[in-house]
Amino acid sequence: MKSNAIITIGSTVGIGLGQLSALAARELYRKCSTVGDYYFASLTKESDKGALDNLKKWVPYENLILADTLSGLFGKIEELFKSYKSVLIHAGGGFTQMRLLIPLRRRYGKRLIVAVTTHSYRHDSWKRVFMSSFQCILYRLYADMVVFQCTYAARRFVGGAWFLRHGRGCVIPLGVEPFDDKTNGAPEYKYDDSLMEVLDNDELFKFIYLAAFRPGKKHAWLVENLVKVLNRHSNVRIIFCGGGDDTVKREVAAVVRKRGLVGRVLMPGRIERVDVPWLLRRCDCAVVPSRAETFGHTFIEPMAAGIPVLGTRVGVGEYMVRDYETGMGFDFSRKSLECAAEYLVSHREECRMFGDNARRFVQAMFLKSHVADAFARLYADLFERNETAEIKGQ
Repeated sequence: MKSNAIITIGSTVGIGLGQLSALAARELYRKCSTVGDYYFASLTKESDKGALDNLKKWVPYENLILADTLSGLFGKIEELFKSYKSVLIHAGGGFTQMRLLIPLRRRYGKRLIVAVTTHSYRHDSWKRVFMSSFQCILYRLYADMVVFQCTYAARRFVGGAWFLRHGRGCVIPLGVEPFDDKTNGAPEYKYDDSLMEVLDNDELFKFIYLAAFRPGKKHAWLVENLVKVLNRHSNVRIIFCGGGDDTVKREVAAVVRKRGLVGRVLMPGRIERVDVPWLLRRCDCAVVPSRAETFGHTFIEPMAAGIPVLGTRVGVGEYMVRDYETGMGFDFSRKSLECAAEYLVSHREECRMFGDNARRFVQAMFLKSHVADAFARLYADLFERNETAEIKGQ
């Protein structure tokens, strides 16, 4: 029987496999070979076109576990217990995946090591306390390690301090890819003519917000509170790219009409993942008016593209949005937002410098290869702990 198997479940429940997860699998496969046999488990459904094809190019087929349903996926994962002494499963957390992990824990005991990442616990709503309390109970009973993506997420998670204090919690961020010169070419997909016209106009100052339309993302609040800045600067545009809640979209559209900003605020829909670097490189500043984040990829990805961020101090923005260095932070007040936005719009050269600073920080801290190194060390530590506990129990 072989020694150790590592399985990352990288498909988002209800959404499918994304390009970012496929890229993470590529790095994890490279980095984990000295720790154990690495497997990446995913649903065959995709959220980004081409993600599954890329995954098959980057990870050998024999190291992929694929199924059409989550229960089918866990059934295939269970087969590994026939070949390995210890199996480490790194799941996305939450009840949907935990309810399938719990029976495995009961059947295989300490042969199964469970790591979970807190991707979501209704962190941007009043349900946060109840959802994180429920997850806390599940993790204390059945998880060996809880991965928080930033200290902000750990603080807001009920019981987060307990996991960190007892050596059952750690902080490892999400990772991003370095953007290369290919982003200077044309997009792979066709987008609305009004968007292309704005992106091609270098006279315009373009704020970009890459986030699904959800109440906690505060799109309408942003427009309402940037009216004075938009009225003072006719060359400023706001671009909201993303799918999501139609009710929220209608709310944003109503504010745009009410404030006479038609043509100044664009909602071109979802941008395909492959074209996101191209889009970001053609904008001047990202904006993130989010109430809460368990990490905040919307902060880090624009920074990786070399543009600064005008954002709230939540999630990773708590320490990556550094005033007058990588962008400007604001609190949820009109005055705070206006002052920060006015500075960026009025100091375009400094804005570019902030973007250069941001790119350097991201490349030093958040590249997927660095994050994969951290996970490989975590997995090795969990296997060592398991072996030590087994020896002590003899």
